[in-house]
Amino acid sequence: MKFPNLFPKLLSTQNDVLFSEIIGYDHIKRPFNMTLRSDSAIHILLVGPPETGIVSETKYGKTKSAQMKTSVFATSNNLKKLSGPLNSRFVIVELDPYTYEQFCEITTQLLSCQSGVANLIANAVWNKSQDIRDCVRIGTMAKSIDDVRFLVDSFWHSGF
Repeated sequence: MKFPNLFPKLLSTQNDVLFSEIIGYDHIKRPFNMTLRSDSAIHILLVGPPETGIVSETKYGKTKSAQMKTSVFATSNNLKKLSGPLNSRFVIVELDPYTYEQFCEITTQLLSCQSGVANLIANAVWNKSQDIRDCVRIGTMAKSIDDVRFLVDSFWHSGF
């Protein structure tokens, strides 16, 4: 499964233009820009009252506000631990679990190690937790097949 770059136009946009329609929240715009340009996945959760589509800025005792379409996209491993008010803000789209083949391909693409090492990590994690983050944790530490076996056999119970 290949993951095309979904944001080529977005990422080529200058920082000052990308969020130019958002009034205020300048302290948030930079981390969002940094997140969009990061090589790693970074998660941001916006917390506050339900979105009304009204964004306001208070500066030097003066308040500006604007009505605009506002959308938030977020991910979660499961809904059980999320609060009702948070769940109520989203349209819930359930994703199908990865197949073994997809899991192996994603692991190989995420890890910059030899393919034999990546395959061993994917297989070990698939048979234990099926959590792609475990693949990343092991892949970050292991440089050889022996390293993978050692980590899985010695530390798996402690929950990487």
